[in-house]
Amino acid sequence: MSNKKLELKDTEIWQADSNEAGLRTDMVSALRASQEFSKWLFNTVSPNLNEVNLIVNPHVEQRLYNSIIDIDLQFKGKASYRFGIELKNGTSDVYREQLERHLVGLQIMQKNRKVLTKFASNETRIVKLVVITGSSKEPASVRELLSIKGFEDKIVWISWHKIVDAIGRLPSVDQKNPNVKPLVDILKRMGFSSKSSVFPRFKTINKVSKLIADIKPLLNELNDELEVLEALLQRIDYEMNTLNYRPSQSMKVSRLARGKIDKKFTTFLPSKLTKKIERTTLPRWIGRLYVPNEEILALDKLEESKSIPFGIAIGYDIEDRSWFCHIEPRPKLPINETIFMNAKFKSNERIPCVSRNGWELKGTQLNPAKTSKFLTAVWQNYCISN
Repeated sequence: MSNKKLELKDTEIWQADSNEAGLRTDMVSALRASQEFSKWLFNTVSPNLNEVNLIVNPHVEQRLYNSIIDIDLQFKGKASYRFGIELKNGTSDVYREQLERHLVGLQIMQKNRKVLTKFASNETRIVKLVVITGSSKEPASVRELLSIKGFEDKIVWISWHKIVDAIGRLPSVDQKNPNVKPLVDILKRMGFSSKSSVFPRFKTINKVSKLIADIKPLLNELNDELEVLEALLQRIDYEMNTLNYRPSQSMKVSRLARGKIDKKFTTFLPSKLTKKIERTTLPRWIGRLYVPNEEILALDKLEESKSIPFGIAIGYDIEDRSWFCHIEPRPKLPINETIFMNAKFKSNERIPCVSRNGWELKGTQLNPAKTSKFLTAVWQNYCISN
């Protein structure tokens, strides 16, 4: 979405994204078809409300005051509930201005003030804005709005990863329901797979790897699969977050007037994950570098610019057409390679070592839960060895 689109006038309507039409339709169909799925979404958005006999009534694309909400989800129970759902496909970002327009349209926020309306304060009706994205952590735009007094429980963010896991816990009859399965299929195509699923083969990426000299005709398909690859890495982000690991960061400190400082954080990647394929702008390796959460917290306490150049990395090698992981050692703490010669997922599943500090991941090893646990175990083993 360009910056120009963000500068909408009050009289203009913020249109729903046509690229997300399939997701909207499939989500609504699944909510209508599965009472268990609807109940899960209700309890996730409003965990403290005790409702048993709920009647769900979802609609696709409802026009609000100056925006169009993707899904207008209404429940009837002891009280009236309305959840306006803004969803983003893939790893698209969500902008604060768009969310504020939805809040005004849902009569949660006053039109010209960042203040809760009397309508939204009425206990006989519960109105909330639900934001669904593919990111592994709460978007900045959502976090900013939640910090405004009165809006703490009016905005809820849910990851597609969490929705995939919720669908995986539905009764078998619901998962196989012809009105639920399309949502499962479209999310899987986008890369939002469950924690126990096996990584898909990247047919088009592999074609590009073999035909790198004639890449132009395949660029559109390549970009589609690169988005799926990014979504898979987001899933690993999600799993690593649950294990208290985060992508490594670089912090730049700027000195301001009156002794104040400004800190800006960006994701740090080692040179192995930033090198380009010769005569192209395409990175040879696409991946992440992870460190324990305490390393990020320690970085934030500093007042000088610094990066975290060490950690455990995972990525996809486009030239070799393979998944790999490797250790980026701490400064002055070399790797004792003998410790890692027989790295394993479990006793009968050895990981082939491709370098003194790297491994190739194959087959059933390629699922988010297994991979994340292996990455953290390798990093902990390295730390213990030093």
